[in-house]
Amino acid sequence: MDIVAHGLWSYIIFHSKRYWKWAVFWGVFPDLLGWGPYFVYRLIKGIPLGPPIPALIPWWSWELYGLSHSLIVFVFLFGITYYFIKDRAWPLAAWGVEILMDIPLHRPDYLPTPYLWPLSSVESYAFPSLFGWHSPWFMVVNYFVIILSLLFIAIRKYRKGRL
Repeated sequence: MDIVAHGLWSYIIFHSKRYWKWAVFWGVFPDLLGWGPYFVYRLIKGIPLGPPIPALIPWWSWELYGLSHSLIVFVFLFGITYYFIKDRAWPLAAWGVEILMDIPLHRPDYLPTPYLWPLSSVESYAFPSLFGWHSPWFMVVNYFVIILSLLFIAIRKYRKGRL
């Protein structure tokens, strides 16, 4: 799923919590860490912007993508954070939600989600998605549901006098 949609879904899921802004940050964090440096690399190298071309992605970018999209890394870091600062660990849950959304939405043939990194190569456990998040019809449906959800939240806040 694209980074904007992850941020919006994080808001939709966590909007009623006092830490919703942190949840939105952690909901986009895996894509920021996984693809942010690659975006800068493309700018520096003069590679035209657009969808990532897997054959042109450097090894270090794949490693950052694996690190940031690994359920193993997420569970480990969430556990440590929860052990030390209990209540403040919950915004991190948005990171896990982002990974769980990506697993079925990334096709094995185009940027599969490395959710078992570093224990297994992505080719050996890619989820057999029937469609990719980048397909036009999914983007339309996804953003339609996002807009409906945001309207529902706005109406509820308006009725409670908080908008």
